[in-house]
Amino acid sequence: MEHFSNFSTVYGSLSAVAIAMLWLYTCVAIVFYGGALNKYLADIGYQLRLRRWEKGPEREC
Repeated sequence: MEHFSNFSTVYGSLSAVAIAMLWLYTCVAIVFYGGALNKYLADIGYQLRLRRWEKGPEREC
């Protein structure tokens, strides 16, 4: 029974490492998905500006 305190120390440290890695993975995924969303929105804006430019200035009669 006196060896059970040792398990807590070892597995507690390992779980802390696993949780830290999971947290890091989540943060990196958020950054990458945010970058992909930013690129997508920038492309949409570029396409809208290109269509406006191709259409030319609107004339009022």
